[in-house]
Amino acid sequence: MKGMLIDSITGDLLTEHGRIAIGDTEGQTAEAVVTTMRGDIKEHPLLGGEAGRLRAGQPDVMWPGEVRQMLRGCGVDCERVVMETDRTTAKERQTLLDIALQTGGHIETVLALAEANGMSITDRLEDGSVLIVPVPVEGGDTRTVELYKAHKVEPATEISPEDMAACPYGGIGFMGIEIDFIVS
Repeated sequence: MKGMLIDSITGDLLTEHGRIAIGDTEGQTAEAVVTTMRGDIKEHPLLGGEAGRLRAGQPDVMWPGEVRQMLRGCGVDCERVVMETDRTTAKERQTLLDIALQTGGHIETVLALAEANGMSITDRLEDGSVLIVPVPVEGGDTRTVELYKAHKVEPATEISPEDMAACPYGGIGFMGIEIDFIVS
């Protein structure tokens, strides 16, 4: 199926050499059908696979068959529809909040991320830990997520052992004025 292509990062029409790009739209059509919520498309209010709701833990045994029918109705032929859980691997010095911003684009994602992985939001992550990435929360910023991916940004804000050694007593709450905290 040929048509106008959409830029996956910006959501705008894709242009090449100053012209609208034309190409195979089957992939972007399938993604739109699977991820759209019912009622989002005014002209077709019953169209929408609502994958976000399913990933948020609201199982529906009829989902694969319904989405397959929707895809076929939009001209995308498919044999089978399966929902897989996204996963990510923690890098050195990443916190749960870092991963929440990287995968959900919003700080409130940290609560859903902690719950999906049976953790507290303050738990330390080991380098190489594999985490389940839940569906982005309402208000999540997919543009932030796409920009992080496009620019290969992987925030890592956990304090290092070297930083801890520089402040052995825990910071300003343990300092004495005019003793180790000099006011000038």
